[in-house]
Amino acid sequence: MIKISAYDPLLVLATNEVKNDLKIILNDI
Repeated sequence: MIKISAYDPLLVLATNEVKNDLKIILNDI
């Protein structure tokens, strides 16, 4: 896994998108 600064804006946005996708998937179950 590539190490990226936790404050990297793109990493933060990507992480938030993944979290939102997981929430949607869990809500659909």
